[in-house]
Amino acid sequence: MRHPDPAETLRRRLRRGEVLSNADVREILGVTERHARRVLKEVGRTGPPLVSRQDDGRKVFCYAPEHQGGDSFPVELSEEEALALAFAAEAARTALEPTHLAEPLSRAAARLFQAADVLTFEPEETPALVRFAGETGAHVPRDIFRAVWDGVRERRSLAVDYVNAGGRRSEDRRVDPYALVVVRGSWTLVAYDHERRHVGHFALPAVERAVVGDPHDGPPADFDVEQHLRDAFGGFAAAGADVETIRLEVSRAAAASFRRKAYHPTQVIEDERADGSMVVSFETALAPDLEAFVRSFGPAVRVTAPAALAESVAAAARATTELYEEGPTD
Repeated sequence: MRHPDPAETLRRRLRRGEVLSNADVREILGVTERHARRVLKEVGRTGPPLVSRQDDGRKVFCYAPEHQGGDSFPVELSEEEALALAFAAEAARTALEPTHLAEPLSRAAARLFQAADVLTFEPEETPALVRFAGETGAHVPRDIFRAVWDGVRERRSLAVDYVNAGGRRSEDRRVDPYALVVVRGSWTLVAYDHERRHVGHFALPAVERAVVGDPHDGPPADFDVEQHLRDAFGGFAAAGADVETIRLEVSRAAAASFRRKAYHPTQVIEDERADGSMVVSFETALAPDLEAFVRSFGPAVRVTAPAALAESVAAAARATTELYEEGPTD
């Protein structure tokens, strides 16, 4: 594994307009104060000059405005290559709509179409001849997205404040990011959860705070991300079983979790009601994982179809009730 260059890590943040103190640099890089000063010196020597000033009694560093605003990536493309990337950008529009990257994507796609001589328009206009329909997920704040992306790309742990599907909020929850996944416009972080000691899924719109921390070792050697995603997002379907329409009535308390996260690739919100509740459906086969998924929401989710799944969930609930009604055993 090639670890990120410390100087380039700081340059990237400075180009984004961040103002950094020595303490900030130590925290970002996980190094000593002496090492932090050495990296800052290298940044100023090998790139745009650093601007230093006093801020509330501490010395801080930044780039002048003309050196901020991100990087340019000059590259020569054939007409066909530019056209292919322009179409790919349009196809990705739905996935990026919940993030701050949607607007720069539109500008980039416009420039690519223009470079390929497909349309004649100003670069800031959106191409109108190509559309890929789809659904967008809940909004992901810019600072959350950047922190999570840095954690994934640089293999650095994150401390997150997170609200789970049941509405429980956990603070400073340490996770080791493995990958970002987009399912029907819903952005999800796949990460090792130190609290629960297993790989979990975190809906980005439910992350209220994310702070990049120390480097981690990445996933185990035998961890297959693609297989994990197939099991996680398609695990409701049993091999060779008949696919059915699973329909759920979701209470207001649990509705937000279905808006911000696609629990299955076929998830559709069929109806959003005035009281905040909704009807959600899936196209999948009956399987024990599906029953466990429904039961995990407790009384906040009720199965309305098929009848076999509704009865199975109800029977499990009755058995649990009877168990507790028997009282403690000696």
